[in-house]
Amino acid sequence: MTHREASHLEAQALPDQTRRFYADGLAGLRASLPPTTPRLCVLIDPSYEIKQEYVDVATTLQAVSAKVRHAIVLIWYPLLPSGRHHDLLDAVQRSGVRKVWRSELLLHPPGDATHGMYGSGMLIFNPPWGVDTQLDDSLARVVRCLGGTATHTSQWWVPE
Repeated sequence: MTHREASHLEAQALPDQTRRFYADGLAGLRASLPPTTPRLCVLIDPSYEIKQEYVDVATTLQAVSAKVRHAIVLIWYPLLPSGRHHDLLDAVQRSGVRKVWRSELLLHPPGDATHGMYGSGMLIFNPPWGVDTQLDDSLARVVRCLGGTATHTSQWWVPE
């Protein structure tokens, strides 16, 4: 993202403990580890336009988990017909990172489409107690509102 693309964000006030960077988010996160406080909560939402980002996200999660024991990391990923999200999921399982919850909301089955997002996924590393149940309940309501063929699934992707 260029500075011009994000210039409208400059007017938004941020809390004192929040920082804004115009750089590669994954590299910046890894470079800022460990944080000065013992806790960290971060949302990772890359473009995934560069296919390597799926594996890079898993590598970043591994670095965070190694350096910030109490970190909470949320990783959003698109569900696309290409199935690239499996690279991320497989890499997270192989990484040795523990306590990862997985949630996927499908608007419709992938079918035979060759392009277009059919759903969204979220991995949560070290989720707070009870958040899995709360999100399941909330997403069940979302599915009812979406109707049709929308579904939600969740599970402990990597247990403790």
